Amino acid sequence: MPGRGAWLHPRPECLELAVRRKAFGRALRLQAAVDVSAVAQHLGVQHP
Repeated sequence: MPGRGAWLHPRPECLELAVRRKAFGRALRLQAAVDVSAVAQHLGVQHP
C-alpha cells in the first residue's frame, strides 16, 4: 500500500520504546504482530 510508513530515530532506546508501545502496528495499520528483527539488526541491537 503506497504512502504508508513509520519513522524511527536510529537509536536503540527509540526502537525499544516503539516496540513496547506497539507503535509500528498502529503506524502501519496492521492487525498482526510486526517483525522488527531487521530494524534491530540494522541498529546493532538484540531483540527477542
